[in-house]
Amino acid sequence: MHGDDLPGLVERTKPPFRMLIRAMSKPRLLLAPPSPEDPWQAIIRKKSQGEFGMSEHGQDQQLERLTFFSDAVFAIAITLLIIEVHVPHPESRTDQAWLQALVDLIPQLAGFFLSFIVVGALWAAHHRVFGLLRRYDPAIVWPNLFLLMAIAFTPFSTALMSAHPVERVPEIFYATSLLVAGLLQYRLIRKALRAPYLDPSVDAETVAMLRRRSLAMPCMAVLAGVLAFWWPGRSNLPLLLTPLAVMLFARMRSRRPTAAP
Repeated sequence: MHGDDLPGLVERTKPPFRMLIRAMSKPRLLLAPPSPEDPWQAIIRKKSQGEFGMSEHGQDQQLERLTFFSDAVFAIAITLLIIEVHVPHPESRTDQAWLQALVDLIPQLAGFFLSFIVVGALWAAHHRVFGLLRRYDPAIVWPNLFLLMAIAFTPFSTALMSAHPVERVPEIFYATSLLVAGLLQYRLIRKALRAPYLDPSVDAETVAMLRRRSLAMPCMAVLAGVLAFWWPGRSNLPLLLTPLAVMLFARMRSRRPTAAP
């Protein structure tokens, strides 16, 4: 069929087939198959489009999940401290028997108040540091988990110390557990407070102050452990001063050489 016969054929064809014949009669453009994308260019394109990494919303979600999980472990551990303080059941119901039963609970109550203060101080520092973060850092997940493991262990060491308040080994064991928790928190703080995950508004002096504050707990735990060799029982007094030690360490300033006039 010649090209001159196409108009007549189109006119003699029924309307549904006219468009098909006209499309077949037009010249076609030969399109070359798309060339494969260079692998390095694909990586650059995906990185620029945010396919690698995490969006800002995802960063916020991961940081919030880590913070909420940590708060939950602190809350559970600090609540379990009171479980070891059992309700007394004296044999007689006289006032003297009840008073004696409450007096017998003094070691457990003292251990509860002491560990509540210590765990509360650790949580306050953890809460303060995580409040200064603006981006999620996967590198702090395991240091944070190790700290939470030490916090979750605190109720056991507290119960052991409270059951044997004037014996050397339980007192040293309790101080050692707090020393481990304090050192793990110091490691976490050093790992977390760094760019680019730290809030840009936080200055270097604030970071240095928070790091100094985190050293108060290990120092008090070492002092309590040393005193336990000679004065078990009374060796826990330095741990009661942990909040004051934190304030003292916070007020210390790093000495900087002054410029010569």
